Amino acid sequence: MSGVLMYNIGLALHIEGLESCRSELLPNALHFYAMSHHTFTELCRGYVHVADRLNLALLAIVNNIAHINAHQRNINDALIFCNELSLRFSCMLSAIERGAPELPCEDYEVFVANVCFGTEMSRYPAPAA
Repeated sequence: MSGVLMYNIGLALHIEGLESCRSELLPNALHFYAMSHHTFTELCRGYVHVADRLNLALLAIVNNIAHINAHQRNINDALIFCNELSLRFSCMLSAIERGAPELPCEDYEVFVANVCFGTEMSRYPAPAA
């Protein structure tokens, strides 16, 4: 529950920072995302090669951390999280290819709604994780 709470606070700050052009909110969003990332990483330990909601939530967290780092021109940190994103996404696809059940479309829609894609984020409401 604490990981979800930290994520939602980070997401609210992230969206507000981007929509209001208040980049001073982004380090706070990054702080809450980092706490959520730690919590979700611990929950997913041992389940890296599984396509499930926890790993999908972790993908959203990692994407948003990379987005803020890129926005703040912390390129090395952005690359670290882009690499993690790529690895986790590849592991989920691999699990599905090996026969793991696919997640329902609704889960992917929640993922897209919780990822800040710049111009794309205004098309989707951002529900609580």
